[in-house]
Amino acid sequence: MKANANATPMFGDRARAMSAQELVMAGAGEVAYIKQVTPEWAAAAFPAVEGLPQTGTLFLVGGADGGSIALTDTYSAAVGHVIAGDMSLVAVH
Repeated sequence: MKANANATPMFGDRARAMSAQELVMAGAGEVAYIKQVTPEWAAAAFPAVEGLPQTGTLFLVGGADGGSIALTDTYSAAVGHVIAGDMSLVAVH
């Protein structure tokens, strides 16, 4: 499919590139993502946390700034953290 050269941009002349910092700040405390992680990854990322499971799958809730919000052992608990924090869950790849 070819792009229409005469099409009006979705945001008109208001569109501009956002810096990485602006993008982070736009979603800070408002959006979160869930990432499936291994117990080995979690142990390396959070060496001070004792009692992490040695097997299975864990779920990390991350924020727009790349910081960790929660680490859980079920996807539903991760979603619960997002809801409890009044954040929107976004898909990232």
